[in-house]
Amino acid sequence: MKTVSHERLLEALSYNKETGVFRWKISICNVRCGDAAGNFSGIYPTIQLDGYRTRAHRWALFYVYGEWPSNEVDHIDGNPLNNRIDNLRDVTRSVNAKNIRLSSRNTSGVSGVVYHKPSSRWKAEIKKSGRSICLGYFRDWFDAVCRRKSAEKLMGFHPNHGRLPRPINEPDLVA
Repeated sequence: MKTVSHERLLEALSYNKETGVFRWKISICNVRCGDAAGNFSGIYPTIQLDGYRTRAHRWALFYVYGEWPSNEVDHIDGNPLNNRIDNLRDVTRSVNAKNIRLSSRNTSGVSGVVYHKPSSRWKAEIKKSGRSICLGYFRDWFDAVCRRKSAEKLMGFHPNHGRLPRPINEPDLVA
């Protein structure tokens, strides 16, 4: 697999750790020195240099630490456009899964808490190693939420896990 050296990256791009924005230091093709670098591929900005194209958050970790991330890159705040270095971490898939937003299909407002119609109770559950673990059934929604949150803490979930999706009108941190 073709890659780019760290020296070449430093020569071609500048990266602002506080804004997460890359800028070109060279003029190539249809970009000029000083232009913001990156295009969108899905929800993630990507940058192509010398024929090698990857997501900007992976470039950011490579730029700062001098080596490619060995795992997935987690955006701690859940915003895929926020590539500030203090918002990125190189983590395994299982750790990354412990910092995801609330599913749009969720009806209880809390990850892992569902209303169980047959028992007329709230069910709290959590996943570990791909298996669902029942934490109990509760008459009160609040009790189910407390049980779920306690399990999240014990199992090392990130405090941001289950956050609400970002509002559409929230400003993006781009160029």
